[in-house]
Amino acid sequence: MKLNQFRYLAAIAEHGSIAKAARSLFISQPSVSQAIKELEDELGFPVLIRERQGTTFTVRGMQVLKIAQNILRELNRLDKLAVSSGGELWGNLAIGGTSYFSDSLLLNTIVTLHERYPNLVIRLEENDSQSILRLLRDGTINLGVILHCNLDELMFKGKMQEYGLHATPLFEDEMVFVANADHPLAKIGSASMNAILKYPIIQYKSAINDQTLQLFRQYRTDLDLLFIDDFNSLWRLPLIGPYLMISPSLALHTRDPEKLRPVHISDLDYHCTVSWVHNSQPLSDAEAAVVAAFEELSARLCSD
Repeated sequence: MKLNQFRYLAAIAEHGSIAKAARSLFISQPSVSQAIKELEDELGFPVLIRERQGTTFTVRGMQVLKIAQNILRELNRLDKLAVSSGGELWGNLAIGGTSYFSDSLLLNTIVTLHERYPNLVIRLEENDSQSILRLLRDGTINLGVILHCNLDELMFKGKMQEYGLHATPLFEDEMVFVANADHPLAKIGSASMNAILKYPIIQYKSAINDQTLQLFRQYRTDLDLLFIDDFNSLWRLPLIGPYLMISPSLALHTRDPEKLRPVHISDLDYHCTVSWVHNSQPLSDAEAAVVAAFEELSARLCSD
């Protein structure tokens, strides 16, 4: 058995299909399929049920998955034992975070810490906030940066309590709808939810949850909502059509302000909190360094 087989199983459980798991791991689908087949041959029983609708685990496959997740969790605990001596840090850390602030917060954190601690290796996992919480629960990552809105705050607090996680706010931000500069609503600058939702809305993955969706449908039952898996494509669509996308206003700082404009909501308080999240264990020296970088860069982002 090989560790990569366990990582593939965990990714399939996370994403629901071999194809999506392969994309998340940046490897080919045949490579994942072959590795799982070799594992099944070695075990002597099927681990996965492959269907057109997706991939599920057999009963015995679920047992294998739990063992694989435990092994990966323990390996992650070893990786996070970054040693500090004389102010130097080294080791391996994995941080996950919302793609909206990948450039301005997450990537800048990695660059900043690499300059200070060249022997500290940090791996970045971009995903939606609900997936980041699950990765933290499973021990796949050490720290996470999530975004949750006032409309879904109770759901996120419930998940964090269920998973044994703790969130510390970094900053708050206004949620806006992003449009191209020639869009009728962009020229006005703000509009009611009813006026906004007359246009097709695009959203990153399934980051919008049932509570928010239900509220939107109180304004319009014929809501035209499109989910996009690729984050860069999400930002391109408003440039080529009447699409509006939901985004924190500060995320626009890393985009083209000449071509993309915020549309503020005139009749709904819609804001978000960006927080760093950790499990109940004390922070290691390396994790504390990452958190300090988060706080430093967040203050800079909010003051720009």
